[in-house]
Amino acid sequence: MGFRKKILQSDGVRRFLCWLISVYLRFVYHSSRWDHQEAEFLEPLIATDEAFVVALWHNRVVMM
Repeated sequence: MGFRKKILQSDGVRRFLCWLISVYLRFVYHSSRWDHQEAEFLEPLIATDEAFVVALWHNRVVMM
C-alpha cells in the first residue's frame, strides 16, 4: 500500500479534510451574492405531469 493511500485512509486525516471542505463551503456560501429571479412560469409546469428541464448557472452547482 502506498504512502498516499495510508495517509488518506487515516481517520484523523479524513476528518480534517472533511472539516476543511465544510469550512470552505460555508465561506463560499456566506460570501456569495444570491439573485433570485421570479419564475411564475414554473408553478404551472410543476402542476402538470409533463417533464421539463431546469437550468442553473454553473458556478452555483456546489451550493445546490
